[in-house]
Amino acid sequence: MAAIVEEDRRRYRPLENVLNAINKDFIQLSKTEVIRNNAILRELLSLLTGKMQKVDNLFKEMFSTVFYGGSFYDGLRVGTPDEFDLDLLLTLPKLVEPELILCNIPGYLQLKLNNYPALQKDKSMANRYKDLRKLLEDEKDYYLDNQKVRQWMERVVTLALNDFQKENGKYVLDVSMGRFLAKIHKAGPAFTLKVTGQVKGEKISLDIDLVPCFLFGKDKWPKSQFRPNPVASKVKPKYVTYCESQPPKRYYPKKRSNIYYYKKLKKTDFFIVPKPVKDAPGRSNRYWRLSFQQQERIIIDNKNYLKPTIKFLKKMRDVSDHTCIASYYIKTLVLWETEKMCDAFWSSSISYVFMTILKKYYECLRDKRIPYYWYKTNNLIQGVNDITMQNMQNRIKYIINDIESHLQDDPSVVIKYLLTPMEQTQYRTSTLSLR
Repeated sequence: MAAIVEEDRRRYRPLENVLNAINKDFIQLSKTEVIRNNAILRELLSLLTGKMQKVDNLFKEMFSTVFYGGSFYDGLRVGTPDEFDLDLLLTLPKLVEPELILCNIPGYLQLKLNNYPALQKDKSMANRYKDLRKLLEDEKDYYLDNQKVRQWMERVVTLALNDFQKENGKYVLDVSMGRFLAKIHKAGPAFTLKVTGQVKGEKISLDIDLVPCFLFGKDKWPKSQFRPNPVASKVKPKYVTYCESQPPKRYYPKKRSNIYYYKKLKKTDFFIVPKPVKDAPGRSNRYWRLSFQQQERIIIDNKNYLKPTIKFLKKMRDVSDHTCIASYYIKTLVLWETEKMCDAFWSSSISYVFMTILKKYYECLRDKRIPYYWYKTNNLIQGVNDITMQNMQNRIKYIINDIESHLQDDPSVVIKYLLTPMEQTQYRTSTLSLR
């Protein structure tokens, strides 16, 4: 692993105070809002999943747990803590002998129920899972259809919400912090629950993406060119977390409602997501995307300046309007660097870590390649056209040169690339007031 280059660490030291101030005032989420919104979310989800199990027997049979996913629970969220990605993890009965079949699209596979006829012959199982057939592409090959699964999940959520009272055309969800109103928003394959309410006079708005996923254990971990599970034997169970801790009591009224806390996942568990594939050959509804979010979360955890650096790069991307660079691409770049850098690197200094990773980001743009961490032959940015790639490469190179040329005389030059014009004004005003 690469060691710390002490000369570079000292050279970037003038950036330290500026980056720490930006991180504190413009990057970090409000701890109060984080705890409050998380508490609200958990109660809302408990209400909803409870109703979902009552209105749909198949969901009741297959529902296992919830994975609190996305940037918020990864600690990588930039902005406000109001968008959440929740994976509703489902399991299939062993009797159907589910098989994950690798296909010609890296990162995707197909799910086939090899012994589905056995389920039909078992009267008890056939009754419990009688609607499972509706999720199959057909009753001949027994492939699970990702579009049918998404449509089914939408119906279940809608049926569950219909069991609540309505107010001004929205569903009423009462939790211990107050009354919240919810409505369903559909945009393409995305299925979002938009929730609004007030807590102590402050307006609250939450966007909750609900995604049905199928959960699998280590016996189904994909082989071939996929990376073996790097955390299966290295991490203590306490690090396998998806925000499993209970919200602090101070965020509840005197009478605290019952909340259903979901069971833990194993560090060998992974899941598949019904994400559509553009221009997929053949039967596109058969394709499912692999998700190793839990393992990725463990890899990036407990590395001091890693997460602030990812958030800096996301802010730089937004300020530069590099919309073709998804947050996951930036996260992937850093996942690769965790293999190359020693543990001490991530705790060296925020300025040194940031500038080192920024240069790695430039190299990826220059080489037109960010390999998928779990299947390295898949280039995540191969779809970006050459002109756009060249423009982004030139921009990042210019930023690096500008920062390095002003390290001694004006280290605050970095704010131009990490903050919006309004935020820059706020930063300067705050800096002047401290003098």
